[in-house]
Amino acid sequence: MDNDGTGRAEPAGPAVPPEEPTRGTDPGGDPFAGRSAARLDAGSLRAVAHPRRLRMLGELRRHGPSTATRLAAKLGINTGSASYHLRQLADAGLVAEDRDEGTSRERWWRAAHEMTRFDDRELLVREPEASMAYIQAIESFYSARLRSGVEAYPDMPREWQQVFTMSDVSLRLTLAEGEQLRDDLVEVLARYRWEDPDAPGEAPEGAEYVSAVVLVLPEPAPRDEAAEEGRPGPAPDASPGNRAEGPDDARPTAPPAGDGSAR
Repeated sequence: MDNDGTGRAEPAGPAVPPEEPTRGTDPGGDPFAGRSAARLDAGSLRAVAHPRRLRMLGELRRHGPSTATRLAAKLGINTGSASYHLRQLADAGLVAEDRDEGTSRERWWRAAHEMTRFDDRELLVREPEASMAYIQAIESFYSARLRSGVEAYPDMPREWQQVFTMSDVSLRLTLAEGEQLRDDLVEVLARYRWEDPDAPGEAPEGAEYVSAVVLVLPEPAPRDEAAEEGRPGPAPDASPGNRAEGPDDARPTAPPAGDGSAR
């Protein structure tokens, strides 16, 4: 799972038209190669598995360096709470003090990476509660972003109303096809221009912020339905007493950005 700060949960990333080579695009390989990424381990996962910290990280990645006071105003919390959450993110290596912006009276913070990667297959097994808290924080962030987009829709310029879309398709795929679908969607998004707070002048005239969220949601059939069709049902309960140990035992599904995603 890659997440942008919404984090940015990968696989989702804004990007550059095909004729403009995107830093990080690697044909035939990782489409985000070259972009700085935080790979979550047990410690950093626990630090970012909090809705406010995830949103703070997303704010810093999307809008650039900021202070605890400014972030507190955006999140509707007090400055002391914002400072505490920033220290937790800093201890996990996800944010860093921006000494170029800071003063003796005010500390500025910047995101330490452009995106977050949650791709350790065993992390969901070792840290199930933190893993689910992180995924649920990303879901909450995406839901809020969708809601704000829908609320803004009536006031959008007519041309951008034509760009706005919400759609879903029910597919029936093998595991290999599901992985290919995920990778194809990520490769498409990686071709487009990422929002870059450090280089606002690089976007052409008329460019607007656009949120693209990738969701690939497997829907295993219930046991009774699967049995009627002669297909295997969901795997047995993955509690320690029932789990067959092995390197591929549990694997987090990759959704990006985000920004739960986180970015």
